[in-house]
Amino acid sequence: MIQIKPIARSKSILFFCLLYFLFWGGTSQAKENFPLAVEGIMDVTGWDFEQQKSIALKGQWEFYWQQLLTPENFKVKSLPDPFWLDLPAFWNQQQWRGQKLPDMGYGTYRLTILNDASQATRALKLPVIHTAYKLWVNERLMVTKGNPGESQEEMLGQIRPQLVLLETKAPEIILTLQISNFLHPKSGIFKPIEYGLAKHLIEKEITSFKMNKMYPLKNAQV
Repeated sequence: MIQIKPIARSKSILFFCLLYFLFWGGTSQAKENFPLAVEGIMDVTGWDFEQQKSIALKGQWEFYWQQLLTPENFKVKSLPDPFWLDLPAFWNQQQWRGQKLPDMGYGTYRLTILNDASQATRALKLPVIHTAYKLWVNERLMVTKGNPGESQEEMLGQIRPQLVLLETKAPEIILTLQISNFLHPKSGIFKPIEYGLAKHLIEKEITSFKMNKMYPLKNAQV
């Protein structure tokens, strides 16, 4: 049997403590100061992205069940009142009109982010989302993973995280996110989308890549 020496064990503990700080310590905020979305709006004005790093876009997003909407739809189409869906969460853990949502289906998420004026490039880190989606930032289509559809025949699934550099520096950013799922029991956004300075999220992505190379099974996405 291989014996682990106390010194080696101590180094291992120190290494994992360092990794914990890099991944969670740099993005943690005091609970009382952590911004949350309320009825589809997240106000991050006054947030110091340089010092406090990225924000998890948690809270109440607008959600339109069984509708694949684009930014244009919100201009010209009369839409029903949205359902406020708390993220991150599987949508099949939520209720809509008094009934639990099914595993399979489709819908549109929408969030407005209010920012301070800034010239720094910002970014979004999208986690694994099941199982096909399109993301618009304001009116520009920025990401397509697979092809969201209204049925399994129309949908083409693709599961992969994504880092998105935002070209806009506008004080108001509107995210419109179509998602459809007809393949996986985990539906929707079950890990938070991160928002912050591009340089910080790129650095975190590089660190994550190195960890996945070292521990491919432990850090595998499901």
